[in-house]
Amino acid sequence: MGSPNIKSMSIVRILPGTVRIEITERDPVARFGSKSSLFAADREGYVFNLGESALRIELPVIVGYKDDSLTLGKAVQGQAAMALEALDGCNDPRLCLRVDSIDVSQDGFLSLVMPIGGSAPQEVKLAWKGMGTGTSESRQNLLRKLNLVAQVQQSPEGKRLAKIDVTHEGGKVYGQP
Repeated sequence: MGSPNIKSMSIVRILPGTVRIEITERDPVARFGSKSSLFAADREGYVFNLGESALRIELPVIVGYKDDSLTLGKAVQGQAAMALEALDGCNDPRLCLRVDSIDVSQDGFLSLVMPIGGSAPQEVKLAWKGMGTGTSESRQNLLRKLNLVAQVQQSPEGKRLAKIDVTHEGGKVYGQP
């Protein structure tokens, strides 16, 4: 068994007398539990240990994960996997949405804390059709919802909202000051 931090490794023998070793490490996209946690996941959901030197890396935090058995080298499931899917969508270059944390403790939706400009962060309640299926249709539904979030956050009225709810189908967005 290899190290959980290593995504892939290849060893190639090049005659005469040379061996080339190529190692690809996992890229962290989120931490679990707190900003100082060393447990992280890559975009495929595999859990690994960041190590002390990575404490200064700014990553979104997944909170409320109920499974106490975060296992190094194993992929997360359920709401945590959906949170990683949402983070990947937020990183879409057309949206560039920042996320501080994602609460996965409630079934059926995610609660994202998103900083916007110089104002207080917003809580965004997010759900999309096909959550957790990993299909291309689900991805498109997620991106539609996140596009709505980006539009609201860029509007003067939206910047004053403390909460945004995009869990409803049909393009409805609900805001709360």
